[in-house]
This record gives sequence, C-alpha cells and structure tokens, in this order.
Amino acid sequence: MCTVVVEPVQGGWTVNVEGVDNPMVFRSGRAAERAGRDLALKMAHESRSVRLELRLRGGAVAARFLVLAPTRDNDEPLLVETPAIRDRETPSTDGWSAELAKESAAPTSVCPADIVTP
Repeated sequence: MCTVVVEPVQGGWTVNVEGVDNPMVFRSGRAAERAGRDLALKMAHESRSVRLELRLRGGAVAARFLVLAPTRDNDEPLLVETPAIRDRETPSTDGWSAELAKESAAPTSVCPADIVTP
C-alpha cells in the first residue's frame, strides 16, 4: 500500500508520495488537500490501495483515509476515513487532537453497497 501525505512546509503545503522524490508544492492547504485526494483516487483507479494522511501545521495528524481500489472495472474507488489516532511522536498542544477525537467518535453511516466481502 502506497502512502500520500499532505503537510505544511515553510511558505506553503506539499503532497508527498512514498517512494517519489518529487513533492508537489502548493500555496494553500486547500489546493494541496484537493491534489492529494485526487492523486490518491487516481492511484486507486490503477488497482493500488492508498493511505492518505493530512497533517496540520505543527505536525499533528488531522485525518487519515484509506482509498481502496475498485473491485470491478466500472466501480469507483472507495474513500474511507480511519479513526483519529494521536501522533505520539509529535503531540498536539493546540487543542486540535481533542476536537478531532470528538469528530471521529461521532457515528458515521456506511452504505451496505460499499461494503465488500471476500
């Protein structure tokens, strides 16, 4: 499984792909997040499952997603948010972790058609 990471850098935001030494650089976090999501979906269309990670300034993880490859030629990739897990290496002191934990604890709905069983 490949990993795509959207993270802040001095003066902008980057989209990094595991194993690729050429990050994409953006001025806004919104543009970087959109590009990271689009890239992960395109990679999933190529039958590669992808882990998408969005980070905040300061290094805290804002969200993690799994982008699962389609199961049939006409299906779309499935984007699934994984539970918020506090990043132990870079603890957050700005209150974001508590807010993210509250949001991730909220019940989510899953369409039965989206559940793939082997």
